[in-house]
Amino acid sequence: MVSEVQILKLSAIAHTYLGLNSQEIRKFSQDDVYSSDDLNKDLSLGGKDANRPHKEKYKVHAGDVVMHLMSNQAAVVSQKSDGKIISQRIMKLDIDPRKVNNWYLCYLLNESNTIKHQAFQAMEGSILRHLAISNIRDFSIELPPLQRQKEIGEMYRKYLINERLLEVKKQLIRKSVLNVLNKMNNDKENENG
Repeated sequence: MVSEVQILKLSAIAHTYLGLNSQEIRKFSQDDVYSSDDLNKDLSLGGKDANRPHKEKYKVHAGDVVMHLMSNQAAVVSQKSDGKIISQRIMKLDIDPRKVNNWYLCYLLNESNTIKHQAFQAMEGSILRHLAISNIRDFSIELPPLQRQKEIGEMYRKYLINERLLEVKKQLIRKSVLNVLNKMNNDKENENG
C-alpha cells in the first residue's frame, strides 16, 4: 500500500534557528563563519552525511539543512563546513531524519514551484526583498513517504554533483583553448617581430 503525500507546515517538520548577529559574529575568525560562499560550495559538493539533531543552535554540522535568507538558497552542509558558526542571514533547519530526508527538503526549498510561489508571496522589503523566518516556518511542505523522499533527494544530490563537475570541465576546456590561442598569437607576433 502506497502512503499518501502529507502536506505540513515547515515548522511541523523542522526546528529553525537563526545565526548570530553581526556583533557576535565579529568575535570569530572569518574562517569559522559559515558564509554564502560556503553554502554554494556545499550545495554542489553533495555531502551524504545524515542530519542529526545537535544542541549547538549556531553551529552547523555535516548533513544539516541551511537556508540563506537573502538569496533563499538552501544547501546540505558538507564535511568541509562542519562546525562553522552561522550568521543571522543563515537559517539552520533541524529535521528528524526518520521523517524528512535532508536532500529532499533541500530540493523542495530550491526547486519547488509551490515553494517559490509561497516565497514570492511572503517577501518583505521594498528595496532588498527577503523572507522573514516566520514566513518560512509557514511554508506548506509536501512530504511523500520517506523512501520516495530519499529517492528524489539522492537524484537531486547527484544532479548537483554532476552540474559542478561539468562546470569544472568547462573551465578546464576554456583554459586549454585560451592557452592554445595565446600561444598561437604569441608565435604569430614573434614571426612578425
